Amino acid sequence: MAWTKLSSVSLTSDATSLDSDSFEGYKSLWVQIFLPKAVAYLRFNDDGSAVYNRKRSEDGGSWSQSLGINELRLDRNSSETQWINCWIVNVNGVEKFGILQTISNNANGASNAPKRQEYIFKFTPTALITKVNLLYSGSTNLASGTELNVYGDND
Repeated sequence: MAWTKLSSVSLTSDATSLDSDSFEGYKSLWVQIFLPKAVAYLRFNDDGSAVYNRKRSEDGGSWSQSLGINELRLDRNSSETQWINCWIVNVNGVEKFGILQTISNNANGASNAPKRQEYIFKFTPTALITKVNLLYSGSTNLASGTELNVYGDND
């Protein structure tokens, strides 16, 4: 695969949201997110309706399921730093499927192991994803230094 950078945006001050630039539809999307501190939601194409379904596991534990939700909640504590990678099958005319993995520092110090979360999800609209939205959750804004990068591939 030859990934093409479609959007690269970051915050220089705290904010309630960070949106990618709009981009053309690609068959495969790779989304990278760096959250210095926040609990965040992920949406596609500005769609906040109940069109997201997800299963989530933490540190290899049992899976929990959420159906008909308004966004994909990235469940970690607001004080933790997170690095997120997300791969999406983005074929026109069918529901979108994705895998999302996140690692967070859990707590500072050598005696604290990092946390790992895995998600599988679907976004039920059949139109191509052409924009990624990152929104804060709760009382903590997205912090300065938050980054959102989107790559696409048609191979």
